[in-house]
Amino acid sequence: MIDGVSKPVHCIFYTHPWALFRIGNERLGSSDDALLIELAESSTLSSLFDQQGRPRQGVTGLLADPDRIDLLGEVYEGVPAPLVLASQPAVPLPTLASAIGVLPYVRSRYSHYVLLANLVDGARMIDSLAHCDRFSFVFDLADPPSRRFTDLAEQLTGEGLLNASTWGGLYWYSHPRRRAPGHRERLQALRELTAGTQIMLEAPAGTEPEDAHP
Repeated sequence: MIDGVSKPVHCIFYTHPWALFRIGNERLGSSDDALLIELAESSTLSSLFDQQGRPRQGVTGLLADPDRIDLLGEVYEGVPAPLVLASQPAVPLPTLASAIGVLPYVRSRYSHYVLLANLVDGARMIDSLAHCDRFSFVFDLADPPSRRFTDLAEQLTGEGLLNASTWGGLYWYSHPRRRAPGHRERLQALRELTAGTQIMLEAPAGTEPEDAHP
């Protein structure tokens, strides 16, 4: 059933899928009463659970029946809240955006929704991202710094989506099974790369880049 009250939608961009196991960190926003939703044409996160080939409706199942929202999430070990993996087979981007556009208004037991998007896909998801009211970025320091963050941040800013009130912060972590040599240098490079973006210049106090470790 469609509700008249809009619920918050937070998007977290990640550089590596193992970030999924870090999002229980309170600094990234509470996962209590949240539904996690993979924002992707084709699932990356399913590989973490050997679910790559399993047929799934994903969030696009809301287009046929919005009342099924509470049935879509599944519980996975190490994940702090129920998770909706992306559809299998893959769906077109306009279909995905249409489902995300329904999401804030469906009647649900969840108080808010957290979209999980690979940073590589961010620019292509702009129609879905238009329905979000908070954006955070999580970097694995084993991934070389790139301009994907700055390009996406500037795109979101240009679209009027990213500003001081919707900025959720920039975070990083070093996974114990993927601790790259020279990660301190990569952290410094990441700081330098992001420092000049408009949102980093306008970011509210307390949302400067920080470690995403619990």
